[in-house]
Amino acid sequence: LQVAMGSSREEDGELVRLVRDRQGYCDLMISLFAAALLSPRASSCCVPFPPITTTERGIAERDFTAARAHLSALPPLKTLTPTTLSRMSSGSKQLLRWLLAPSSDSITGFHLHTDAQYWEKQQPAPVWGEVPAPAAILTLEYLPGSPFERSAEQHGVHSRLVFHGSAAAAWHSIVRTGLAIGGAGGVKKANGAVFGDGIYLSGKLEAARSFSKPGRGWRWGGRYRWFVCVAACEVVTGSSGVKRIEPETSDYWVVADPSLVRVKHLLVWPSNGPSKLNWTALVQLGAVGFLVVLLAKLLQVWTQV
Repeated sequence: LQVAMGSSREEDGELVRLVRDRQGYCDLMISLFAAALLSPRASSCCVPFPPITTTERGIAERDFTAARAHLSALPPLKTLTPTTLSRMSSGSKQLLRWLLAPSSDSITGFHLHTDAQYWEKQQPAPVWGEVPAPAAILTLEYLPGSPFERSAEQHGVHSRLVFHGSAAAAWHSIVRTGLAIGGAGGVKKANGAVFGDGIYLSGKLEAARSFSKPGRGWRWGGRYRWFVCVAACEVVTGSSGVKRIEPETSDYWVVADPSLVRVKHLLVWPSNGPSKLNWTALVQLGAVGFLVVLLAKLLQVWTQV
């Protein structure tokens, strides 16, 4: 996937064709960034950050305000034509080009699959358990010769994919830069470290899914306006930096070195958004409580007569 960063008519036409042919992929990539940018932890989640900067005291800083304005100005992709693209600001156009292109030296491309049978072919007899099949699967392709591949050649790779769950705001960074150890390099330690510091994974999708939190993506993101994700990962075995715990039950993995694990697929489910209070049930529960207290008072009065 190559997206030119210029603004010629030919490059604009290439961008429009990409959006038209791969709208689902484009919606998802924008939504991943939107979830990070709109998060309270935007400063740590927006890594990498698009080339949108402001200068403070002679030092270039990431301009989150401008990035949010450019994101808000993006039109629904189904309406994108050479004419509407030409009317967009240079900042919004630059942001769109950046979001749709791989921004890592190690990643060559992303491919979105919406056919559940694609996942069935990725590992022997996958077990969903109580988790429904994902609505989409984003597959990452890497350049050869990475530290992960060198470790895999030396120690071997687990025969099955293992899973990692995280908040929606984290996935923009994860799919572009890889998994990181919580508490290091500005990455928040979200769920503690019961089995020691490291990247936590599970051989069971249900367990990883329980750590994933839904988030709000791009307002025009369609089925990805609210979403929840789990990473399906390759992990090196036979290395002292990888520890497997309770393989017969929870099947947790703790990876002390990020180069020993690599995201292969991002599993994506649409979400209805954050849980909402059931006010009707709360009112009914309150009424029942009031009646119980009233009856107790009446009983107390009756016994005193």
